[in-house]
Amino acid sequence: TPMRKPFFDRNFSSATKQISSITCGGRLNREQMDAVICSKKFKSWIYLCTDEETDAGRGLDSEGFAVLQTASEEKAIQLIHLPMSTDNMSTLAAAEIYGLYVNIEKPIFVSCSDGLRAHATKVLCEALSKGESSKEAFARVRNTKSEGILRSPHIVQWLIGSIDRLYKGSDGLFIRQLFDHMSSSYSYIVACEETREAILIDPVRSQHERDLQMIEELELHLVRAIDTHIHEDRRSGLGEMRRALLCDTSQPKASKGRCSHPLKDGSIIEIGDSKLEVWETPGHTASCISLISDDRRMAFTGDALLVRNCGRTDLSKSSGGDCLYDSIHKRLLTLPSNTAIYPAHDFHGITASSIGEEREYNPFIMLPRESFSVELSKYYSKHPQPVDKTDNIQFNEKCGDPDAESDDG
Repeated sequence: TPMRKPFFDRNFSSATKQISSITCGGRLNREQMDAVICSKKFKSWIYLCTDEETDAGRGLDSEGFAVLQTASEEKAIQLIHLPMSTDNMSTLAAAEIYGLYVNIEKPIFVSCSDGLRAHATKVLCEALSKGESSKEAFARVRNTKSEGILRSPHIVQWLIGSIDRLYKGSDGLFIRQLFDHMSSSYSYIVACEETREAILIDPVRSQHERDLQMIEELELHLVRAIDTHIHEDRRSGLGEMRRALLCDTSQPKASKGRCSHPLKDGSIIEIGDSKLEVWETPGHTASCISLISDDRRMAFTGDALLVRNCGRTDLSKSSGGDCLYDSIHKRLLTLPSNTAIYPAHDFHGITASSIGEEREYNPFIMLPRESFSVELSKYYSKHPQPVDKTDNIQFNEKCGDPDAESDDG
């Protein structure tokens, strides 16, 4: 069925409006659904309607949904069914949505029964991608025809809480989260809004050109690239960044890596007027560190504390489950509940969490010490270890640069 032009020009509740790589839609009939699929304009479809909405006739009927599933199976479009009602719109749901946005193919079509949650999804993903505050995001929305979301107090509060908690970070800093599919790992650009000084945390060598382009587009001055530990599953991008931008490089001092500025417990990293403090959080490796903002609003936890998970402790450089247990319980969990955490890995597309959420929902940190190592080992026994880990370790210990010399000053 050819797509009819008026389909994109109707009123808010049933129309779609293309913004960047996301198009939003409300309740669609079969003709409209076929038009979206047959247009071949979209690689992915995020469908937010709940079963209750479908039963009440506010979503696709069972036959229509079956057609959409078939289209997904035939790879005409990738379907992601993420039921989300206004009652379960949480920060975790926001993190899951943004994780999908980062990971799936674009352009993306997002739909729900009335278009509101779809448009809220668009505003959320664009704000997090741009590093905007909720205030900045709403100002942008008011300048479009999508300001219908501003008439929903529940959605407004969800966007304020999610955007400002997940990505605005500490005062004066903004964050860009970057994903590597091969290793399911995250890198972070953390930058000062005023001075444009920036650091890059856990860069991946194969993503060097992407990271460099982001730094150049944002007109940032990269002062330092940092590894939170010696990675076994991928090659570090520290050496590439130092050669390209003449930035300092840092690794944990205990790793004995050949970086220019080793870090130890209590070391301070300055980014403009803001600071990150180094905490030693061993377990995944004996030299793992986490980076904590001086206002305690955010923590980059490396492979120690993950979202609803913890780092594996069965690799060659690991210091064991007991050590990781102490790093989490005696250090990271002493942070305030509203501290946002940004992990170096996630295998399910969730981009961030908070200390409070992990205290309540992380199944591993709820365990007593005597069960922690056993259950963690059982979990990771199902996940194979990196096949080229020895080569990766040797490369990363040299900071990706065999001529690098360590400066303990």
